[in-house]
Amino acid sequence: MPTTEWVVAPVVSGGDIGNPTNFAAEALQKTFDIVIEQDGLLEYHLGMQVEHPEQLEAMINWTSLDKHMEWRQRPEHDPAAAISAPVFGEGGFMRHVDFEPYHQSVKAFTKPVTQVATFFYDGVPPEGILDGVHKFFEVLRREKVPGALSSAAGITYEEVEFEDGKGKAVVLVIGWRSIEDHLAFKKTKLYEDSIPLLRTDEAAKVDVHHVKFVMHGGKALADSKLAH
Repeated sequence: MPTTEWVVAPVVSGGDIGNPTNFAAEALQKTFDIVIEQDGLLEYHLGMQVEHPEQLEAMINWTSLDKHMEWRQRPEHDPAAAISAPVFGEGGFMRHVDFEPYHQSVKAFTKPVTQVATFFYDGVPPEGILDGVHKFFEVLRREKVPGALSSAAGITYEEVEFEDGKGKAVVLVIGWRSIEDHLAFKKTKLYEDSIPLLRTDEAAKVDVHHVKFVMHGGKALADSKLAH
């Protein structure tokens, strides 16, 4: 099953990955020109958070977690990472998630804006939590919620530390036509009736933000099922 390497890191002042001639975009492109040739790399998506515009978010898909770990041990890894290291400030994280359905996660990353919602738990997520999440996604599709274009979810491999505890997190990604469409949906009775499917009251913490992914690459994007 494909695994997503999920990275969030602050970009130094003056960095603008949306401008191809900016130093940050040029450095990242050079790094990913190397990464894209690695065995197991499917595709990558880089963007900036809307609510925190200094935070870069990356979703990098590998054929498996093992393939990403193998790349990190290859001699080419550190020099490739060093090219883009000056782009980043201190802090951030790297996690891994198996998003399901995989092709819907790729679609979410290629839409105008992507909602990323993380549910944190002190310990393990509740049994059956993903069943409810996918029922919520089915509501979006069945009711043809305006602007909701694709959705996927998964659980982190890693335990995530947060203010009140530590445990694996549930991560949802939803591709929207616009942030306004997402916010409009949240004002509807349909949202009020269907949000209990996500069982947010059982989470110790919930984080929701939006990302505009602007840099994409990878042979897998040529797959018609992923590109449309």
